[in-house]
Amino acid sequence: LLAQAFLPGMLERDSGVFVNVSSTGTAFMGAYETFKAAQVHLTNTLDAELEGTGVVAFTIGPGLVPTETATTAIAELAPQLGMDPQGFFEKNAGAVLSVEEAGVGFAVAVVLAEQFRGQEISSIQVLKAVNLLGGTAAASTGQSLSKEQWQRALALCKRVRTTLVEQSEGWKGRSLFERQWVIRDFKKTAGMPVEAWLDALEGLEDNLSNQTPPLSTPSLHLEKLAGYYTHLADLARGYEKDPLKLEENLRHIQSWQADVEELEKLLYKE
Repeated sequence: LLAQAFLPGMLERDSGVFVNVSSTGTAFMGAYETFKAAQVHLTNTLDAELEGTGVVAFTIGPGLVPTETATTAIAELAPQLGMDPQGFFEKNAGAVLSVEEAGVGFAVAVVLAEQFRGQEISSIQVLKAVNLLGGTAAASTGQSLSKEQWQRALALCKRVRTTLVEQSEGWKGRSLFERQWVIRDFKKTAGMPVEAWLDALEGLEDNLSNQTPPLSTPSLHLEKLAGYYTHLADLARGYEKDPLKLEENLRHIQSWQADVEELEKLLYKE
């Protein structure tokens, strides 16, 4: 109903952000979990339909925030998981945010909506993406790279970008439904659409060509791209039954992942 009420106006002015709040992964709350999962899929579908417009849709979860409502629910949930409420919070301490932190995550996500379009994200993920919560900020901005390292990083960046160009071009030859699935799967796993990755890598390549620090950007989290290739290898293992073809496919995927990981290590070394 909210989509029907507000999207027409957003489309008319070709600008807007439509956000659903998710809360998946909650055991023993089947009806609630099913409804929240439906919200995620609705948002993903909307974003695909809104492609090419100035309107963005994504889903965000606040994380584990000790509000009165959450604390009451956890008091009932924790015993079913074999622990008391205090033990539940201690076990999930790394995921706990204050109300203020969760709110900042929501606000930043709206500001950076284009970066998160079509994804299911969390406040913690957003705060880390902008280095407000122990993110992967570069400890080296390129000023300490030797001439040989600059050249190696440039070669790796070109190779990573070429690989993505070839892969995204290959997606166009797939059937409509398979292509849409691959595009969404990439965006969800790699953290942003392939077009955004290509733009970010092109900018990095320019910096490397000119040997211009700083090299880090809030949108260029190479560990997520490397994670996509880990995910791709897992998919290949479940799909390809021919051992020789599987070995060949994995060799290609692992080489792509190795390029990304080496580039990340060069640029963002501790």
